[in-house]
Amino acid sequence: MATHILLFVVAVVATAINSVAGGGGLLTFPVLMTVLPPVTADATSAVALLPAYMTSTWAGRKHLAPVRHWFWRLLLPGLLGSLLGALLLNWSGNRSFTALIPWLVLIASLLTLRPLLTRTPHSGQSLGVDAPIETTSAPSVSLQVGASVLLFVVAIYGGYLALALAFG
Repeated sequence: MATHILLFVVAVVATAINSVAGGGGLLTFPVLMTVLPPVTADATSAVALLPAYMTSTWAGRKHLAPVRHWFWRLLLPGLLGSLLGALLLNWSGNRSFTALIPWLVLIASLLTLRPLLTRTPHSGQSLGVDAPIETTSAPSVSLQVGASVLLFVVAIYGGYLALALAFG
């Protein structure tokens, strides 16, 4: 019974964290690993936090309007990278995943902390909540290609870490 209560509390806190800044899986995944195999814990964490991603995106949609053109440019690299990451997880199995867990969590932690560490005093409120909406100019071709490649690589990581359910 205590385990169920702990899982419930962690899920609520992780959902709140995800809706504000992301990174809730850094809480749910380790807790779920105490009762589930690693790949199953990863998949369960990803599915459990999915509503928080959707609701926070919906709530912040007005802030996404100036960069809407990026969505279509980055959709294909994101989908392909995620699929490749999920296939790599399926191919490598629990043993490799277990060996990589500390490194994957470290990378995710650093990516989550980066905006907090690099924020400048004049960059607006913390975490950009209710920050003014800025307009953007058309991105250069080199920026588009660079962003596509970077997103592809990050999506492989995300597919490996968070899409285990599809093939696990």
